[in-house]
Amino acid sequence: MAELGSVSKAAEKLWMSQPAVSLEIKRLEAELGVLLFDRRANRLVLNDNGWACLRFAHRVDELLETLKREIVGPSNDAAIVTIGSHPDTARNLVMPMLPEFSKESHGTRVVIKNVPTGQVTDRVSSGELDLALFGRHDLAPALVAEPVTTARLWFIARNDHPLAQIRQVSPDELSNFPCVLHEDFTESRDLVRQWSIGHGVALNVAMEFNSQELIVDAVLNGLGIGVASERAIRKYVEDGRLRIICVPGTPLYLTIYAIFMSSASLRAPARLFLDAILSQHASSPTGANVKSRPI
Repeated sequence: MAELGSVSKAAEKLWMSQPAVSLEIKRLEAELGVLLFDRRANRLVLNDNGWACLRFAHRVDELLETLKREIVGPSNDAAIVTIGSHPDTARNLVMPMLPEFSKESHGTRVVIKNVPTGQVTDRVSSGELDLALFGRHDLAPALVAEPVTTARLWFIARNDHPLAQIRQVSPDELSNFPCVLHEDFTESRDLVRQWSIGHGVALNVAMEFNSQELIVDAVLNGLGIGVASERAIRKYVEDGRLRIICVPGTPLYLTIYAIFMSSASLRAPARLFLDAILSQHASSPTGANVKSRPI
């Protein structure tokens, strides 16, 4: 629900009926004595209570996973690799390579954890994560950051937006319209902030989401200008529903790194995973080669 913003979509993803999903949410709200969601523009979005609940839910999942590993013991732990990443990174970088990796590694279990950017260093250093896939931030001296791939990020608008037909848009013009961006303290949001400072403008941030998929959905629904990667917008640009807004200083380049303690300290499954993801993206082009303006 938090990710998809819709009871029907959540029910479909969970293989549950819509009434069953709604009932579970109501039970949780009744138990906590607070509402967890607000309805905005035909979407369900987490309110402050909901975000607090989600943070604790992630921690419970992680503690349960740690408990399982503790009980199972080190003999079976060797066949597990634990990766920390943002959901967008997991969807775009990790998921496509998993079928082949599973075959090549004889069924090594991959555990992917949604980790806040600010916790990457501590969780890799403590050994909770074998490695993390993130933009490079301030890292502890003992950590290694190896580049995996670089994505191009563009400002985008729905095809009927006032800026959609303008060949070159100034930063000042862009700042007059509401924007839909990633939530704060994410790599892409940092890039947008740096761009804004560099061009002397303050963007009108109307909405924040935790995934590119939701940002693209919001733009398609006419809620504002967004920023997303070529991979996320390719099909919508090709079919004409979205337009890339050409502004100075774009595209923005977001490099994703594999962050780990050291090559020598990586366990065998983690080394296999690292080699596989580096190989997967070594010859891949940056982004999805979307034209900035359809001809």
